Amino acid sequence: WIRIHDAVRVSGLCRSSIYELLRLGKVESFSHRKNDRAIGQRLISYDSLVRYLWRAYKASLKRKKVKYVGDATEKEVQG
Repeated sequence: WIRIHDAVRVSGLCRSSIYELLRLGKVESFSHRKNDRAIGQRLISYDSLVRYLWRAYKASLKRKKVKYVGDATEKEVQG
């Protein structure tokens, strides 16, 4: 689990984009609170964030009609 500022650094997305993904339920998170306090620390599932980024990357390749092949794209392999 990582904090919001770590998610921003890892993903390259801005804070508002991270919060939008959380609001839409595309990335898992929870608020860790101590002793029934109203305010806690929002933690994001690192695995969930990476899965979202991977799906977004693959979707961008489909829009460009480029096939992913191992560590390179088909376009890079051919050209």
